[in-house]
Amino acid sequence: MGILKLKDNFSNEESTSFKKNSRRRGRHFYKVENHQELFKIGDSFLNDFKSGIKSFAISSTGYHTSQQKTIMGLASFFDHQEDLKIAIVTEVLEGGYFSQLINLDEKHNVEIGNELSFNVHSFHGHFDFLSLEELLLNEKVAEDDEDMLESIDDFLESYDIIFWDVPEIHRIQNSLQIYFPMLERFECLSLIVAQSLTKKEEVDHIISFFKDYGVTLKGFLFDGHTVEEKEKPKGFFRRFFK
Repeated sequence: MGILKLKDNFSNEESTSFKKNSRRRGRHFYKVENHQELFKIGDSFLNDFKSGIKSFAISSTGYHTSQQKTIMGLASFFDHQEDLKIAIVTEVLEGGYFSQLINLDEKHNVEIGNELSFNVHSFHGHFDFLSLEELLLNEKVAEDDEDMLESIDDFLESYDIIFWDVPEIHRIQNSLQIYFPMLERFECLSLIVAQSLTKKEEVDHIISFFKDYGVTLKGFLFDGHTVEEKEKPKGFFRRFFK
């Protein structure tokens, strides 16, 4: 599929309301360093979206910063191309790359039913960050109540497109019962690998695992890490990000 890269100098601005505001051109889009590569990869995802796919899972062989920057690049692409309501679901709002982009203290609590709610963190009014942990807790509370489960479905379906920041596979495998509601919602998987480091057996294992849950592989994104950089990763897709 290729390589994506974003500049690291996103600014934190006051978040906007949960409801999508009138269309504004996203300034964050211009912080992408290589627009040609972004359009090439983004067009592939856009074609899938136009074919009916709206739930994109992004995973990796241990490059979580790369994962989050990839998602940010794709969300920026879609926000620039279409007037869409976009969600990013992640388990890491604190301490990861996303924490540089959002103010955790600025959020909107959205009640979706009895005992169920989501804290929504908006990014400049263009797309929303949702906590995976919160989603899974809501799923647990609602597991025996069809109406509550439908409320969760309706909330997620209110988004035109969802990008999933997938936890490491060993975490999922060790807690399958917890993560299963997440797996059910994936429509396709993109896997970030480092060509010089990732072992074929590792890739095959990840693909096989998700295939068992009906998640097909869309393709690979290639990280620029080398052997020397393995222990001290310096960011995502070094060819395109500063």
